[in-house]
Amino acid sequence: MKKPQKPFIVKLAILTVLTSIIWTGFDVYRRLTTKPAPSVPEEILSPITPELNQETLARLEKTVYLDNDELSDTLILSTQETVIEETPLEITANE
Repeated sequence: MKKPQKPFIVKLAILTVLTSIIWTGFDVYRRLTTKPAPSVPEEILSPITPELNQETLARLEKTVYLDNDELSDTLILSTQETVIEETPLEITANE
């Protein structure tokens, strides 16, 4: 004997309910596991001024830039002396 098939609308309703339950479950899980957004101080959120600091720009123009060729000829000398002390090595014999 052949079983009567369920109408299409019933199948669609069952799939819709299952999808809603799964979706809600994932949304609850996501809300419970995600960390809240950190609070940002007001001074960081305030807008910045679009003016350039002329003093800093003038200092940048006065700086000296060295190429790699100039760096290879540069000798860096240390002002500190390195002292190496010898320590005696103790050897013990196991009997």
